[in-house]
Amino acid sequence: MNAIDTNVLLRYVLDDDAQQSRRARRLIDRIRVLVTDVALCEALWVLAGKRYGLKKEEIVGVMYALLGEPHITFENSSVVWRALVDFEESAISFQDALILYKARSLQFASLSDLTLWTFDRKLPQHPRARAP
Repeated sequence: MNAIDTNVLLRYVLDDDAQQSRRARRLIDRIRVLVTDVALCEALWVLAGKRYGLKKEEIVGVMYALLGEPHITFENSSVVWRALVDFEESAISFQDALILYKARSLQFASLSDLTLWTFDRKLPQHPRARAP
């Protein structure tokens, strides 16, 4: 399995650098690549940040497109899917939803027993998040 760095994933998604985007697309179209949770979270953070400013709906669209790519593999696709659905349907960020579902998938706790402790002010609205 071949893993890709965040910058390769971003060039693939954004198509904003003619040479690097073409190389990223050629690579991903040719071989199966792993997008780690870290690379995925970094990419989404960049996409939502000041430079690109993608809105939640656009991030959701990017995620659905990536999940549909036949040569892209995620660490745990079902965890990514569940995090995406929670992100899409609630105020939780994708990254925080991924933390919750990844912890559950590692069987540290059932989802009903799992609490995400955070200083994020938006998250206490989420049923599984609490402020310390």
